Amino acid sequence: MISIKSSISGYSDMSIGNILGSCICNILLILGLTSLFNKIPIDDESKIVVLPLTIISMFIILIFGNMNLEISRIEGLMLLGLFAIFIIYIIYKMLKSNEKIDNTSTQSNFIKNILYLILGIIGLKFGGDFVVNSATTLARNFNISESVIALTIISIGTSLPELVTGIVAGYKGNSLVALGNILRFKLI
Repeated sequence: MISIKSSISGYSDMSIGNILGSCICNILLILGLTSLFNKIPIDDESKIVVLPLTIISMFIILIFGNMNLEISRIEGLMLLGLFAIFIIYIIYKMLKSNEKIDNTSTQSNFIKNILYLILGIIGLKFGGDFVVNSATTLARNFNISESVIALTIISIGTSLPELVTGIVAGYKGNSLVALGNILRFKLI
């Protein structure tokens, strides 16, 4: 939401800074802190698919950004297409492994979850507006570029949920949860 709001408001430096800064924070800061609590083994799927896809994603951004110093709508559609392929792959792997989904939730849980989802989206919208407006004001008041604010303060802030999840998973010995939290959902 922060990156979308930044982009719509004309703060493209803040948008790209948040995206790249969050990726850097997730891989370096959060993976580093999480590994302090417990070793994190790299499973075969991560070695063969996820890590290479993470590196390829970064190279694609590097290439797109350096070709004409912007990410165009067509390039954005290409990125979304790659993300769709990744999601299809994850669903395929889940179905292939015959993982069962517990369908024992009641109607009231479904309605409660939908309500939480709606409230979460509303909270993200207002939170995104607040962060972008505050970061813009901070950048102007201290004469710091928006990209620097986004690469540091905003990206660390948007990575806090992953940080908490990673540290708790590492502390509890759920190393694969910690790794998946960082890599599988921060590829593109």
